Order: sequence, then C-alpha cells, then structure tokens
Amino acid sequence: MPGDAVAVEALSCGVTPISSRGHLPSEVSIQLLANQRLAAVSNNWIEMSYGQPVLANLKRRSEASFVLNWEVEHPGGLGGPEPATVHYRAVLNMRNLKITVLASEPGGSGTRQRGTGSCATADR
Repeated sequence: MPGDAVAVEALSCGVTPISSRGHLPSEVSIQLLANQRLAAVSNNWIEMSYGQPVLANLKRRSEASFVLNWEVEHPGGLGGPEPATVHYRAVLNMRNLKITVLASEPGGSGTRQRGTGSCATADR
C-alpha cells in the first residue's frame, strides 16, 4: 500500500541511559519489515540468548514516528537476581533518527529505566 513503505528499513541505534542502565541496551538494531506491523529487534543480549532477533509490534504514531513494543526474558529482574520478563517500548523518529527506549517489568515493582539515542542506517 502506498505510504506504508519505510524509506530506511535497517537501523543501528546507540542508547544512553537517562537514569540507571539496568536492562537498557547500549545498542539496538531495528529492521522495519515493509508493509507489516512488525519489526525485528536485536542487540548483544538478544543474540546471545535467542540466537536471532525478536519480533516487536510496530505501530505508526505519526508520519515520521513509530512505536515498537517487545519483551525479552532476562535471568535477573530490574531490581534483583530473580528471572524476569522485561517489556521494552521504543519511540523511533524517522525524521531525525532519534530513539527513546523504556524498559520495565510488567506487573513488577514499577521500576523503569529510560534511555535516549541516535540511529544510523545499518550496513547490510
């Protein structure tokens, strides 16, 4: 469908924490899947744990921005050593190639970590 295609399909984004790092990745790779409501997300932790990218729900927020949501199972929670499923929410602005990432535990203690960063077109 016209208007659904994304000009930049593969991005590499560096993320700097605003508060504590916790489960915030320092880098995230995003592959926007054309004409779909999904994106493939990867970082060092995902590659080591799963051996492949995880799928994120992709929702167009405006003409130039998207919201991505995905979950990853971590061996320790945001506040301690217990295993936890960590929910990630990222807002990606394609106009200025900026990203904001929020990590939180669903139903958890409410501990959230937030980071911001810049993205660049990834080499294939």
